[in-house]
Amino acid sequence: MKKLMPLWISVLNTGTALAQGAPIPSSLGNAINRLVNPLIGILVGIALIIFFWGILEFVANAGSEDARTTGKKHIIWGLVGFLIIFGVVGIINIIKSFFENGPIGPLG
Repeated sequence: MKKLMPLWISVLNTGTALAQGAPIPSSLGNAINRLVNPLIGILVGIALIIFFWGILEFVANAGSEDARTTGKKHIIWGLVGFLIIFGVVGIINIIKSFFENGPIGPLG
């Protein structure tokens, strides 16, 4: 047990250091911003197009049940895309706020 005590102390100290948040270099944060922000914009645009295409199909083909079903599927997949995109943005913000005091992406 005496041999394991220094190991436990070092593990506890590491946890405390990580809880305080280790700053990431600003160049890495800038690189993440330059990569993530345009990608989020493109993905939101794609999800928006799919969502509105589904609405257009649903309304324009009110007489055909098959076309309405296809429109409903596009609407649902557009909404799922929004949920995934904004969920990922939230996760990125949580991870980034763990390392420094500022959100990333279009929400911050």
